[in-house]
Amino acid sequence: RLGDEKAPWEIDAIALRPVNREVDHLDASTDNTTLVGISGYWRSLSPHLVLEPYWLWLDQDTDRFVPIQRDLHTFGLHTFGQWGKKLAWDYDLSFAGQWGSTQGNDHRAWAAHIEAGHTWSAAWKPRLALWLNYASGDRDGDDASNERFDPLLGATYAFYGYSSYFAWQNMINPALRLSIAPAKNLRCEFMHRAFWLASDTDA
Repeated sequence: RLGDEKAPWEIDAIALRPVNREVDHLDASTDNTTLVGISGYWRSLSPHLVLEPYWLWLDQDTDRFVPIQRDLHTFGLHTFGQWGKKLAWDYDLSFAGQWGSTQGNDHRAWAAHIEAGHTWSAAWKPRLALWLNYASGDRDGDDASNERFDPLLGATYAFYGYSSYFAWQNMINPALRLSIAPAKNLRCEFMHRAFWLASDTDA
C-alpha cells in the first residue's frame, strides 16, 4: 500500500491464493487459483468526486475440487460523491468490464451499479435512494463465447444479503431503499427490490 485512507491519494496492490478448507488436514492455499490486482484512490478533487479505478486478474485452472478454468481480466471504475446544501445529495457509480476466457471460450462481459440518494436534515436522518444493478448474461450457450459477468471470488453480501439467493451476474435489479437512524447506535433500512434476467437464454 502507498498512502492511507486520510491521504489525497492511495494505491493498493494485492496478490493472493484462496484457501481450501480441509476436513482431515490443515487448511492450505490452493495451487490452481491466483488473484492479483491494483486499485487507486483519488480523493483530493472535491467532496463531489472521488475516483477509484482498479484492475483484477483471476487465473484459475481445473482441479479435483473446482472443475472450471478461468483467465479473466476485470477493469473497473468506482466513483462517488456528495453535493448540494449540507451535502444532502449523494451518488455512487461502478462500472466494470471483463475480458479473457472461461472454459476455453472467449469471455466478454460487463456490469454496473448506479445509485443516487438524498438525506434530510430532520430527526432520524432519513435517506431515500434509488439504485440499479446490471450484470450481463450469456446470449447463446451453444456458441464459443461467454457474456455472463463473473463476480470472481467472494460473497455478494453487500448487495444481496446473507441469503446469497442472487449474485452479480445475468441480472437487471432496480431497488428503492429508505434508511433511518432512530437512535445514536441504531440504523434501520427498508428496501424493495425487483429482479429480471439480463439474458433469458442464460441461467
